[in-house]
Formats: sequence, C-alpha cells, structure tokens
Amino acid sequence: MQERVIIASRWKTLATLPLALVAAGLGWWALMQHAGLALSLTGWVAIFCGAAAIPVLLLQVIRPPRLRLRPDVMIFDTGLNQKVVPWSDIEGFYLWRMSAAKFPALRYKAGRMPADRMTRVMHDRAGVDQTIAAPWPMAPEAMVNVLNQARRELCGEPAYH
Repeated sequence: MQERVIIASRWKTLATLPLALVAAGLGWWALMQHAGLALSLTGWVAIFCGAAAIPVLLLQVIRPPRLRLRPDVMIFDTGLNQKVVPWSDIEGFYLWRMSAAKFPALRYKAGRMPADRMTRVMHDRAGVDQTIAAPWPMAPEAMVNVLNQARRELCGEPAYH
C-alpha cells in the first residue's frame, strides 16, 4: 500500500465558524447586561472560547487536518502539531462515543501507549487511548473501517473488534 492521505472537510470546518462568532457575540451581550458576577463571568468565558476558536478554525479551513497512512506509520497532522504512531503500536481502531458525538479512536497495544500526559489522562478519565477527531469527509463508522482495513493491509494482523 502506498501512502494514503485523508483530508478533513473544509466545508464542515467552515460551518462551525458561525458557532464561534455566536459564542463571542453572546458573551458580549452577557457583559452588556450588567446583571451580576455570574453572568459577567459567563460572558467572559464565552468571549474567550469563541475568540480563541476563530483563528484555529480559519487555520484549519486554510490547511485542514490530515491523516497520512504510510506503510510504517500513521501521522495525524492537525496543522498545529503532528502525532506519529507506528502501525506496530496500534491494536486497532474503534468508534468512541461521548454523549451523542462519535469519534474514530485507536487502542494501543499493551505496553505501547505513549508516556505523554494527555494520552494518559484521556485513557484514565475517558477510557480512550487516542481520538482521531476532525471534520473528516466520511462518517466516523466509515473512517474506522478504512483505518482498520489499512492496518490489516500494512500489518497483516486480524481485524479489531
């Protein structure tokens, strides 16, 4: 198998941009109400979250996240950082659910989980080794199938359930 690149959808990313603008706008509205500390704090949090999301979303519209499936490694490139995972470290991919949302996720083989703090926190608190969250051009279920098929082709290992 040659390198395969899956690029996140610019349109799905662009569709979330109005939500960031609405959050910042509602935060501004909350501050203008002069209705007490709780509403003011909520307003500042909404402004901060909305304003922080705008440049990240614009960057991801210009350069969408990519998942590179190479013969030896899988590279999750968000545009802000890269996560490189050797196929030999991956036990399999599965669908991880958080409330109503679904994300492709991977499970590391025993003893192969990276020592970084975020991976450990996600594993201990949320029960997931690594999510592969981005506005992918296919449904999360289809993404899991594509990733498991690529893993089987590259590693010659059985399917993960």
